[in-house]
Amino acid sequence: VPKGKGVKLSAMPNVVANFKDVTWSDPDLNSLHNVVFGQGRKKEYKANLLKFNGVVYSEGKEEAEKDKIRLKMYKLKMEALKATMDLADIDRSADSFESKKAPGKEELCERFLEWLENPEAKDKKTPKKGKRKSAGSAGKGSAKKETPTKKAKKTTPAKKTPPAKKAVSAK
Repeated sequence: VPKGKGVKLSAMPNVVANFKDVTWSDPDLNSLHNVVFGQGRKKEYKANLLKFNGVVYSEGKEEAEKDKIRLKMYKLKMEALKATMDLADIDRSADSFESKKAPGKEELCERFLEWLENPEAKDKKTPKKGKRKSAGSAGKGSAKKETPTKKAKKTTPAKKTPPAKKAVSAK
């Protein structure tokens, strides 16, 4: 992993917490790894990303490489881009942008690129959300119908064995 000029992701508590909540096959983790490093082995995504501390551009190819990274970001759908930014704990709130309106895809991609060049932890701690995967099912537990645990099996009476035939004695 090339040495950048930012803080390692492993030194950012919110990012480490977010990474603990996802599996190595998570699509957001995959998206973040693809934007930062390109393709790779899924089981190495977390380890590689935790060592990451900023994009390092080749001499004279800075603009071409920035455009390549932007292109990877633009390929993501808006929802996936937001989820990927949240995983990396990048501030995307409307208040953090000049327009104070909900940012569009271009503004989010520029913010993401700035962060990639110099990753820094957010000042404030984000509240614990629990596991990311179960966010959609939050609150549904109480409304769920209660199902009977196990239906009792019908027990059939044990088959009676016919009485043994008595040997017929010949007279």
